Amino acid sequence: MIKRKRRFNVKKQKQLIHLGVLAVLLGGVVAPLAQPFSPVTSVAAEGPITTKEIPATTKINIYKLRADSYSKLIENRDGQKLSAEALKELGTNVTPLKGVTFKWYKITDGATDDMLRKMTKEELDVKYTKNGSTGVTDSEGLTSFSVSKEDNGTYWVIEESAPATVSSAYAVPFRISFPMGTSDGSGYLSEVNVYPKNVESSFPVPDKDVESVGQNEGSYNIGDAINFHLKGTIPKNIHNYSKYQFDDTLDPQLDYEGIGDVKVGTKILTVNEHYTVDWSADTRTVKVSLTEAGLKWVSDNVPVANRGQQQDNAALDKAENTDAAPYIDVTLKAKINDKAVLGKPIANKTQIEFNNRGGNHGEELTPPPGEDTPPPGTPGVPPTTPPAPPGEDTPPPTPPTPPVYVYTGGKKFVKVGEKETDKLAGAEFKLYDNKEAVEAMKWTAGLLAANKDAIATGKFVNATEGKEIILKSATDGSFEIKGLKYDPIGTTGELATAGNGSKKYYLQEIKAPAGYVVLADRIEFEVNQTSYNKTPTTIESNTGDADPQNVKNNKRPNIPHTGGIGTIIFVVSGLALMGLALFGLKKDKKHS
Repeated sequence: MIKRKRRFNVKKQKQLIHLGVLAVLLGGVVAPLAQPFSPVTSVAAEGPITTKEIPATTKINIYKLRADSYSKLIENRDGQKLSAEALKELGTNVTPLKGVTFKWYKITDGATDDMLRKMTKEELDVKYTKNGSTGVTDSEGLTSFSVSKEDNGTYWVIEESAPATVSSAYAVPFRISFPMGTSDGSGYLSEVNVYPKNVESSFPVPDKDVESVGQNEGSYNIGDAINFHLKGTIPKNIHNYSKYQFDDTLDPQLDYEGIGDVKVGTKILTVNEHYTVDWSADTRTVKVSLTEAGLKWVSDNVPVANRGQQQDNAALDKAENTDAAPYIDVTLKAKINDKAVLGKPIANKTQIEFNNRGGNHGEELTPPPGEDTPPPGTPGVPPTTPPAPPGEDTPPPTPPTPPVYVYTGGKKFVKVGEKETDKLAGAEFKLYDNKEAVEAMKWTAGLLAANKDAIATGKFVNATEGKEIILKSATDGSFEIKGLKYDPIGTTGELATAGNGSKKYYLQEIKAPAGYVVLADRIEFEVNQTSYNKTPTTIESNTGDADPQNVKNNKRPNIPHTGGIGTIIFVVSGLALMGLALFGLKKDKKHS
């Protein structure tokens, strides 16, 4: 009797061990890292499939789930199949995840969980040759594998592949042992349902503005500051990202001037702490990367519910950057340089490089910010492990943003006399940006560079930075100005339609050609996309083939020069007057 009792105790001990393993495993695979951590919740579930004896095979059904975030810890000690209602209670937008495969390995050497987690898939393949892969999870998130009675033992299950949009593979990898006893010791489980989970979010969406929200084109004087805004959405699983980087390559017609504020909502991040800037003059590319601390700041300060409010480029383009619906906004400072083809759209695009640690075994498993995690050792919670390096398969960069465009223009003139064939040299004009302006426009470094050829040929007077711009007609009557802004209106990137996309400027003549009268009124002219080059969108340099505007002067009127009888009359009249004057003087002397 005593020996029989001892055998019974041994059998009970084995069952209890199996129950303990099962409790940890099944609790773990449904245990989200809660937000906030909730106590164990009872949910509806189908009863376990059991046998009195060790089953010939044990089937493991893996139901892969995804969600925006998780908020409950559910106890499922006997591996029941959870109802659809129970799954919804796990978190926000919980749905099955299609397209995931798992791989299992039979562990024969007593390796611990920590040792196994540190091994790559390739290392596991070499060391544990009894292994296999599941099929791809279906529309219900289901895939499965079976273990025969003869192959009972300890197994290690990893997530072999998954869509690149997912991360936070909670309770994967996991250890599972066979045979499995029921929680009440009444028999063995012949079928077990496990629920590993992922957080899923769309990839970052990039967009770009010029100066203000929704503005996708603008015009500038050459050398004036331009503020581009590189924008990127905040994915719901940003807490798992190991990389978030804006890449922007500037056209040779643009000069890089630095990075201004980097904002999330209304908050300004700190350079070198939250992000770094790398500018390469060789490739003309600037990279603005969130640091590890920057990624953590975003995940700590932007609640999951506030992330990803802009679902696509069109929504992001028009969105204000608020704390309730924030995005990442990088101010890129640039300017148009003297290489610009006047009137030709200068395009600029941005894309985002990222790593969401998704889709690969060995990725770091990090809970979303603010989601309290039960301490290691709590039933149903897998032990913590040190972070693993990002997977080798990094998602490709986002598609580039729709381009934004900036423009600059110019104007050509000819000084003519009463006949258009008369080309007049030496006329001088001050330049004004509106009809009522008191002060003339002044030279900037950018405008000096843009007009250097005309300056060299004497078409300007005293061209010095900070001095008034004074244009001067050459011997052929020609003069011009390059690098003036106008307001492009119409279809982005195409020639503006008639009457649109222009700005009016004014010339005030201050010196006329010899023999001509200075013009009293200001001369109006228009700068637009074709005011300097006829076909700017199809040329590579400033041909300046647009028709110049004529500036006409009239000759100075001549003093009358009559001659003939008229002259004699004037002479005789003058002599007569002189004679009368002399006679009067003599008469006065006699009487005195």
